[in-house]
Amino acid sequence: KLLDKKTGSFDIYIEQNLQYPIYCLRKDIGDKVLVSFIIDEEGNTKNLKILSSRGNLDLNMEALRLISESPRLKPGESGGKKIPILINYTIDFGKIVSTKKIVR
Repeated sequence: KLLDKKTGSFDIYIEQNLQYPIYCLRKDIGDKVLVSFIIDEEGNTKNLKILSSRGNLDLNMEALRLISESPRLKPGESGGKKIPILINYTIDFGKIVSTKKIVR
């Protein structure tokens, strides 16, 4: 789990805070964006990188925004000490676009 029990699931955070780019929504553009990032000892995200996507800039930027603005996450642990950890996380915009509707 990336978030603690008080904060909830990281997947729920993504779903509740995603701002689907309107152009992509109207054109039914979806993608799986794989983002790599480090959770430091304090739970902050840093060194965000897009590892894989079809190259849609709007979806890539939204994936980076979501992760960079996330609440503090759980760092790794070793020997009872908090340590940085590398995470690869996929945001599936294709799955999300099928459940969104455009409100006019």
